[in-house]
Amino acid sequence: TNASFGMDTLLRHPHYAERITYLEGSPFQEHDLKRAKVTSAVSIFMLTNKFCDNPDAEDSKTILQQFSIQRYIDKITGEMEANAITVTAMPFFCTQLIRPENRRHLMSGQEQLATSVEALVAAPKEQPPRVLCFNELKMGMLAKSCLCPGTNAFIFNLISSFREEDLVQREEPGINSWSTEYRKGLAWELYKTRLPKGIEGKDFHWVVRTMCQRRGVLLYALSIQRRNRTLDGV
Repeated sequence: TNASFGMDTLLRHPHYAERITYLEGSPFQEHDLKRAKVTSAVSIFMLTNKFCDNPDAEDSKTILQQFSIQRYIDKITGEMEANAITVTAMPFFCTQLIRPENRRHLMSGQEQLATSVEALVAAPKEQPPRVLCFNELKMGMLAKSCLCPGTNAFIFNLISSFREEDLVQREEPGINSWSTEYRKGLAWELYKTRLPKGIEGKDFHWVVRTMCQRRGVLLYALSIQRRNRTLDGV
């Protein structure tokens, strides 16, 4: 589809202009899929329109688009196998759906694709898609908030950031209220960064305490790609 005015403005931003390539086309057309080089993709994200008038029709369109892409990938990988070209990995699909009831249509279609002739030719095994349903997510968040009040605010603050000047509010001198601490936390931002090799083997609690005392940074999670040692240290 054509880029909207807001999307066009975003793509022209200097921060994204050299990083993002926007292609107009249809996932149902092979020449568009070839132009997008979907067979070389590491991950493919299928996004839906959550503001649509007909959620079932929108979910059906998203599912059909994913099946079209998968069939094209299976076809190309089959041709590569026939020409003795090794295919090392298949793209990972992450799909948005509006209604959780439509998840079964996607999964049943996945089973049919897995048993098709094209899929059997391909050597690498496809990863099962990760499905995110808006309504399911909202209901799950509401349920968590009933069990643990404040969950919604906690998650929202983790994925959002605010400018400190927008959070300034006049407080009475000498009074430390909970709102002051809360607004201070809202000004913090979430970043992912690589840790220095000097902390390898250190205790996680030591790393958290040291980073907070020396840099004012709060470490709360680690992402580990490969590990050949015990879990006693970082």
